[in-house]
Amino acid sequence: MDAQDDLDTLARRVVSHCPPMAMVVAGAASSAIQSILRQPGASQVVLDAQIPYSREALGRYLGRLPESLCSVETARLLAWRAWNNAWQIAPADKKSLCVGVACTAALATQPPRRGTDRAHMAICDGHTAHCHTLHLGRGGVRGEQEHQVSSQLLQLLLGQPGESLAPEPDELLSPLFETLAGKRSWCHIHADGRISDSPAPGLVIAGSFNPLHAGHVHLARVAQKRTGLQAVFELTINNADKPSLASCQILSRLDGFGRLAAVVVSRLGTFQDKAEAWPGTTFVVGIDTALRVVDPKFYGGTRAGLAAMVERLRQLGCKFLVAGRATESGHFRTVADLPDLSDIPGARELFEEIPENEFRLDLSSTDIRGNLRTAPA
Repeated sequence: MDAQDDLDTLARRVVSHCPPMAMVVAGAASSAIQSILRQPGASQVVLDAQIPYSREALGRYLGRLPESLCSVETARLLAWRAWNNAWQIAPADKKSLCVGVACTAALATQPPRRGTDRAHMAICDGHTAHCHTLHLGRGGVRGEQEHQVSSQLLQLLLGQPGESLAPEPDELLSPLFETLAGKRSWCHIHADGRISDSPAPGLVIAGSFNPLHAGHVHLARVAQKRTGLQAVFELTINNADKPSLASCQILSRLDGFGRLAAVVVSRLGTFQDKAEAWPGTTFVVGIDTALRVVDPKFYGGTRAGLAAMVERLRQLGCKFLVAGRATESGHFRTVADLPDLSDIPGARELFEEIPENEFRLDLSSTDIRGNLRTAPA
């Protein structure tokens, strides 16, 4: 059996036994994709396959250029992006099954690289991205390395990794993926693409950003001018009165920010949770959100529960900067439309109004989504 027959045999088993997947390979393993696509029924398994070969293409695929093109972290980033693509493409009854498959490799080249030849492979199921590394040494033949990497990737897809594949510990996940997996409560994605867990934000534009639009950006600029602080957008996975967002939804909405601004991805579902994590923060919200903040139903349905939350926010030094919004009848609702809070000490002082002459932009995310759905292709 020659090398190609060997790959085709593995590929037939992949098509017969593996779940729907999106694949992305960079630097090696294109032969694995080709072998799968040669098999009857491949379209039932491979939802998407991409080969971002150049540095620029890889950066475009990820939305940012990673520090290293060939690393465990980059393999995981690619696998998460591939999984996101698979989830969006897969039919509703297959979404829970789909996976993202990635390989990034550095094979023999000229002139020889300083480090060793290697490949990192990752498979993401929407909860985590498990990664394996194949060490290829130095001075190998590029064609032989390509076959070896492709064969190992196909075996990994079948759940039968070869002995030469070394599993990477899962704790190497980035802060973003740890947040998505529920292993941490928040992470900070800087405008330059760096991901960290610090510093804590001081001015937070809270919202769902579905999608991010000009109103959000203008609001951030107005808030920065009023406070002298650098604004950070917060994208929340959990929400007190809305369904939690899936990882693919978070990744998709992050795409809208590009390098425009820093974003905090958090699992902090209430403003008290956010305040506990980021004391001293000013939260920039719309009047609709401000009305929900003072709704007793979120605090056991009692005024006492609301009062306890207010007091805790005061202790933590947090407050709200509130933008008004026009209702369907044309009334422009502002902080003045908050319910009577005179029985709760300090409650009214938590809310500072952004005057209408500083910010009024009657854009609706709901309307924008509706227009996008009805726009001609």
